[in-house]
Amino acid sequence: MYGLENKILNESSNAAWYNFGYWTTGDEYYEQACENLATKLAEAARLSETECIFDIGGGCGDQQLLWLRKYNLKHIYAINISSVQVNFARERIQRAGLDESITVERAGLASHSSQKPFDCVVSLDAAYHIDKTLLFSECARLTDRGARLALTDLTLDSGARKWFSRCMLRLICAGSDIPFAQLRTAENLRVSGEPFGWHNTLYEDVTEAVFGGYARFMRQSRAQLWRRHGLRSLRFIFTGIAIASLLRRKLLRYVIVVFEKRETDYS
Repeated sequence: MYGLENKILNESSNAAWYNFGYWTTGDEYYEQACENLATKLAEAARLSETECIFDIGGGCGDQQLLWLRKYNLKHIYAINISSVQVNFARERIQRAGLDESITVERAGLASHSSQKPFDCVVSLDAAYHIDKTLLFSECARLTDRGARLALTDLTLDSGARKWFSRCMLRLICAGSDIPFAQLRTAENLRVSGEPFGWHNTLYEDVTEAVFGGYARFMRQSRAQLWRRHGLRSLRFIFTGIAIASLLRRKLLRYVIVVFEKRETDYS
């Protein structure tokens, strides 16, 4: 399902970012906004020197290269279900001479091979595709007391209570590989990790900077994308239209949420 189609959004031929971005000025390039969101999540997670990080849904290598260099991390272990993206990321990491510091495995959260305890688990634009029980329990197994779990995620907005809007949201989720049943209210998401030892320490709603910025970007760029890339651009154009609808109908919020592990062990 996930390949390298996202490269058409990146101005630089060396970049393959693929997230909704964090738009601060309104005139950023797409990859600048994506880097902003990756940095925003890393700062919320309090990534710091010599830490070992587990990255769920590792993309095409851009975020690992950014985090390793910016925060002088000891090691990043990333998983991704797309073989195309994994191979692309591995080649980039190897060319950069960082293959001893970054490991990328083609796997999902239920099938990866890593066993080491991590200081922090991060997930950039991927957590809302994952069953929350699996997410919290597996991350608890991979970490010790004091570890952090930092996610970008989606929560239900007030408009989702309306019958017609809820039906529309179900259709959007089905087309985006987002399990509708896993979507939660803000209050529910903040406490949902507690049975597994995860206590919420930060919750930040960044909907306007993320969804609002992405919708504006696609509205301004879609004609050019169509001229340059034709049918290859339709996926992104339709995503922009869907995001604008989500905002207008107040269906979903885009949030950054951080948890801290306070239990010694989880089994």
